[in-house]
Amino acid sequence: MEKLEGKIFISEAKTVKKFPLVVATECGIPALLKATGSQGERVSGELWDIPEKMVPIVDEFEAHPELYTRLNEEVERKDTGEIVSAGIYFIEQPKEELLNLPSYAIYNEGPTKAYNGSWNKMTVQERKDFLISKMKNTN
Repeated sequence: MEKLEGKIFISEAKTVKKFPLVVATECGIPALLKATGSQGERVSGELWDIPEKMVPIVDEFEAHPELYTRLNEEVERKDTGEIVSAGIYFIEQPKEELLNLPSYAIYNEGPTKAYNGSWNKMTVQERKDFLISKMKNTN
């Protein structure tokens, strides 16, 4: 994502609603689940201004809409406290077992061994297929 022309970092931010952020699969991939309520945390991340022409590149990187779905949610900017709408990538129909995993407020809190081992040997399509099979209900 470092090669996106015209991207501008705005602020660190935190979701207004609570969502489960889990570390899933033996590859340690983060997954933000579209399941609200008492489970989950106000998840921290970064707020970026991405030029409209670059959004399809981010969508492809995030496997939208096959795996993750980009949805607008309210976030609170850390720098100003302002509540703004932001596009966030969620697993909309997560497998039930993902809802039973520990939830984190920020990705670096959990067991972050992502993108190693067999992950590095997979093609982009193999990665997408692997993650869909492990994380998303396809019924």
